[in-house]
Amino acid sequence: MANFIKSLQSQSEFELGQMRNFMQTKLSEDHANQVKTKEKSSILFNELVRIGQESEKHQRQLQGLNH
Repeated sequence: MANFIKSLQSQSEFELGQMRNFMQTKLSEDHANQVKTKEKSSILFNELVRIGQESEKHQRQLQGLNH
């Protein structure tokens, strides 16, 4: 009986270890994906700003030609 209980405890500890490793892996992956998403958002925002500035520049040039 004692061996059976010890076996169950060992199995439970092993399964808990596996679940812990799985959760740590998922958290690491989620964090990496979050960092990538923030980087992409920053790049897209900067590109949007650049396009807006170019558009304003072209509008000023066109207004200058019309005057």
